[in-house]
Amino acid sequence: MTGSRIWGCLGVVATVSAACTNEGSVGVGPTANVAGTYTLTLRYGENGCLLDSWTEDSELAGVVLELEQSGVDVIGTVPGVTGAVLGLLHGSNVYEGTVEGARVTMTIFGNRPESSGNCVYSLNNEVDATFDGDFVTGTLLFARRGNGNPDCPAVECESVVTFNGTRPPE
Repeated sequence: MTGSRIWGCLGVVATVSAACTNEGSVGVGPTANVAGTYTLTLRYGENGCLLDSWTEDSELAGVVLELEQSGVDVIGTVPGVTGAVLGLLHGSNVYEGTVEGARVTMTIFGNRPESSGNCVYSLNNEVDATFDGDFVTGTLLFARRGNGNPDCPAVECESVVTFNGTRPPE
């Protein structure tokens, strides 16, 4: 699989992790029901981490994300080839997070550590999504996060993907 295809799959996975709601607004109101299967379109933005095969302003459509919800806890699984690619990059294809009102935040914490000097870091996927009925919009960050060592600012960065998508009406 080519590098751009891998990043496209990852973006789709992260995007699909977001869900939608019929109630509330960002951080306000009752907890939204975000469970379901979403189909997303990703748009690649700034590549602050200089990730290989990343093409700014390109789009990837048809990314699938399966969300499960228990109260305010949300688990997002990216199936198939896209999920396998996430597993290769981050060690997992499963996002964990929470829903507050109509906002979902989820993360895959990378478990493939790298180092630079005294900094140990990993590549995480961080999703911040807002829902309106069966429609979702949001941002996905491919973010290199370090262990807080003074050597870390040299390697920390973010590459940005925006997305939107839908789930079938309930």
